[in-house]
Amino acid sequence: MKKPSPFKPGVVFLLFLFGIGVFFFYRSMVDFTNNSYKVKVFPLGTSACLIMLCSAEFVVNHLMKKKSGQADNPEKIEEKRRAIIKLAKSAVWLMALPFGIWLVGFYITLPLFSFAYLRFNKIKLPVSIAVAVSVFLIIYFGFGIALRVRLYNGILLRGLL
Repeated sequence: MKKPSPFKPGVVFLLFLFGIGVFFFYRSMVDFTNNSYKVKVFPLGTSACLIMLCSAEFVVNHLMKKKSGQADNPEKIEEKRRAIIKLAKSAVWLMALPFGIWLVGFYITLPLFSFAYLRFNKIKLPVSIAVAVSVFLIIYFGFGIALRVRLYNGILLRGLL
């Protein structure tokens, strides 16, 4: 007797597309470090959109799929509405991160995003500031000084860090 697959149809393909998006996002950040920002815009934007679309497709069609024969009750509708709002917020975070890296670089964007994420999740201000400062110090001293890896500085802050 054949075992049923633990995956729903299409999940493996979505994970494959998600992996392609992550791969091209990573490669566009690594391969084009010395090129102008115009070279990076298309691969970064395309891979970020692919990642977001795969995530949205996975959540909507595989995690929130209703079983056949069940009627929607108001609690389920409210739960779906909250899940879609959460997905939209996640999509904004996913779109803003590569844009922030492109605009002001890794050194500013990652601490800024860690601070904003902690504040949106109602973490106290001193803890959020401490985490953001520590993220900046780890990135700057860890990558920039200890490993001597030049991270992308963005188009606005080119040459400052």
